[in-house]
Amino acid sequence: MGDLFSHVSRRSVLATTGVLFAGIGASRVAKRATNSEDSSNSESSVSFASLSNSASSTSSESSTEGRLLVENPTNRSQRFSISVSKRPISTFVLTNRRGETKVVRSADDGLQLASAMRTEATKIEPKTDVVFERGYTVEAHSMLRFRLRGVPERGQLLYTLKPKSADQTTLVETWGTMDCSSQFDVYLSPNETRSSCGSRISELDRHDGATEHTIDLRTDSSSNG
Repeated sequence: MGDLFSHVSRRSVLATTGVLFAGIGASRVAKRATNSEDSSNSESSVSFASLSNSASSTSSESSTEGRLLVENPTNRSQRFSISVSKRPISTFVLTNRRGETKVVRSADDGLQLASAMRTEATKIEPKTDVVFERGYTVEAHSMLRFRLRGVPERGQLLYTLKPKSADQTTLVETWGTMDCSSQFDVYLSPNETRSSCGSRISELDRHDGATEHTIDLRTDSSSNG
């Protein structure tokens, strides 16, 4: 199947795994199916190894700006995480339900990568070049809206969404990456993900009591709007 993060736009339905891949321009999204078969197949035969996640400071390269809206229309709190790297993500770190970690390369076969994300991960993070990383709780029937300023032009955004669990063992249900050389928008919910480079998504202009966060990566600051 090739590189999941290829710049070639394509849409492929993988019936054997129940995962939908969608590539639109520079946007990539992978979503885990939420049927009962997934929960019964939550452990993988691939071994895990301990490792540490490293971080780097933001560079002075040219940058872009993005907006992201996370909506939770369900009756259960969701856990949203966001990471920004200063260059395209070449390797991801997956954490499983036992707290063990392993590295998955983005250059691996797309089916292998998606299967690992779908069946194993309670957490997904970039392995290197991280300039920002934070988690947020999206309460039931609420929204969080983010404005990200100073995203490195060659950087990549990684986001994940999963039901919030007291024991932190719930698998990631939705994850995706975004890298644009211009402004970008991402709309994310437990049921839908849309993203756009260079154009706007109308849902992000809604207010409806959304809590706003401004993240300025040039100054390493974050504030509530």
